[in-house]
Amino acid sequence: MKRGTIDIGVLALLHSVQHVYLNALPPLYFLLRAEFNISTLQIGLIGSVLGVISILQGPAGYLVERMGGKRLAVLSMLTCSAAVFLYSLAPSFEVLLVIIAMFALGQVTFHPATYAMVVQRASEGRRAKYISYHQVGGFAGSAIGTVVIAYFASIYGWRSTLQIIPVVGLSIILVFWKLVKDQAPNTKQPALRDVNTNPADSKKFSVTTPLLILIFGIAIFSVGNLLRYVPLFLSDAYGESVVWAGVLTSIMYAVGSTSSLVGGVVSDRFDKVTIMVGSLIVSGLVTILLAVGQFSSILLLLVLVLYGVARYFPVPAQHALSSIAASGHPQGIGFSYTGIALGQIFSAPLIGYFIDILGARSAFLVCSVFPFIAGAIVLVLKKVKAPTIAT
Repeated sequence: MKRGTIDIGVLALLHSVQHVYLNALPPLYFLLRAEFNISTLQIGLIGSVLGVISILQGPAGYLVERMGGKRLAVLSMLTCSAAVFLYSLAPSFEVLLVIIAMFALGQVTFHPATYAMVVQRASEGRRAKYISYHQVGGFAGSAIGTVVIAYFASIYGWRSTLQIIPVVGLSIILVFWKLVKDQAPNTKQPALRDVNTNPADSKKFSVTTPLLILIFGIAIFSVGNLLRYVPLFLSDAYGESVVWAGVLTSIMYAVGSTSSLVGGVVSDRFDKVTIMVGSLIVSGLVTILLAVGQFSSILLLLVLVLYGVARYFPVPAQHALSSIAASGHPQGIGFSYTGIALGQIFSAPLIGYFIDILGARSAFLVCSVFPFIAGAIVLVLKKVKAPTIAT
């Protein structure tokens, strides 16, 4: 097996663990709300804390270039492992928020570091495809982590569950440290098909108009990003148990993972802006269906699967566009996450507030408008006459 293939696989596995950590709390929102006697608005502060600090993911790209992706990825994962364990010891919601801030600070370098390592190993025509491999690892972690955490919490309690998860994660971090090497830029040697430094790496990073437009569109979509509230929505709107809500959410993530893999192949062949805009429109329509529908279990699962596809299919196109819009520099992907973080600052408490005053269904209906607005903003990229958005 080629060195580049092994590296991509291990990076995807590490990304899976990071997403297990990142999604450790959403399956527990229903339990945390009762444990700490707090409102859904207060639950939303979890996302705000993550969002405020996660804005640094874009600038963290500069740090990655100076220190190397491998060391920063490992440091990030060790910090996140410690934070997830400390979640279980939180005596109050206020202390939990402080630990979440620690987690957020630890994870700011993860995505810029690992995505840069992935892009360095991809030839120009396979960038989105390689990104999708890495992305599917993260989504798989979200899927597996959601159901495992919900199931363990129903048996052992949420505190014990959050003590078990990091112990498993440490073994994957060790595998990554042993197997994956930092790949130094080398523009003098001809590129190999699987192991190469992307020619874009030699280009200077710059914040361009297309990148700013893309960040704005991603931020607006993230204001209505309901993924973290899906388990709570299923419990409130459909009366599902914590475990079954976790199972349904995990299936949604799992199918989303598969669609992301297909999306990577499609994004290398077709217009990336069109892919993003089309998926945003479908996402808005499916959100409306979830809000107003009265579905049986099977139909509900099908709608959730469609939501997962609409949400994750365009991610490789989004990240590839971020890199292209940043003058072809891979660290532009970090600014894609900055856009997500900007929206998350407001979305988490806003959605929580809507759920408290309007109910889960009406809150989802209100938030369905944001994907449509985001699609209109991203569509502007089609009219920007600049070589940086060539797809």
